[in-house]
Amino acid sequence: MHPDPNIDLCAINFSSCIEQATEQGISIFYTPVGFELIPDESEWEFFDAIEEVTMIGCPNGLSDSVNNLPIIRQGVTATSPSFPYNGKQEFMVDMACFPGSSGSPIFLYNKNGYFDGKSKSYIMGAARLRLLGILYSGPLISNTGQITLNTSFKFDVASMMHLGNAIRSSELKKLELYASTYLNI
Repeated sequence: MHPDPNIDLCAINFSSCIEQATEQGISIFYTPVGFELIPDESEWEFFDAIEEVTMIGCPNGLSDSVNNLPIIRQGVTATSPSFPYNGKQEFMVDMACFPGSSGSPIFLYNKNGYFDGKSKSYIMGAARLRLLGILYSGPLISNTGQITLNTSFKFDVASMMHLGNAIRSSELKKLELYASTYLNI
């Protein structure tokens, strides 16, 4: 668990699962995401208000079960990642975020160039990849409707707003420090 109980992050050590699978001849494909992809403190201030983001996960448990691959979604930041949203180490994204997506990594990904806020210039033809955050929730909107049959009744349905709340990836470093210091992980 994260040392701050208000931050919805935890870590799971699954190295023993990989060891067991290897001993049984089972190959598990995974791609570790290292701390080098997490923006350092000086980078956060130079992100643009609208950045292209990519989220990888299994919304509502959906995946490509034949090829064992997750679902990839793209969108943009809905709030500037440079400023802590509502005073928290968070930002919002504008993309379809559904239950089951919590814990999905959100990457800033520019394939063919980007605007560099620090130098105030466009970097053409270069790719940029940063782990910006981890999705943990999204706001809902209540839709009230009326069905007319022999009798009529009202109902409320909560709908996704296609916005998501994300915890800044820099909080992963705090989680790792806490786990290694106090939990011997």
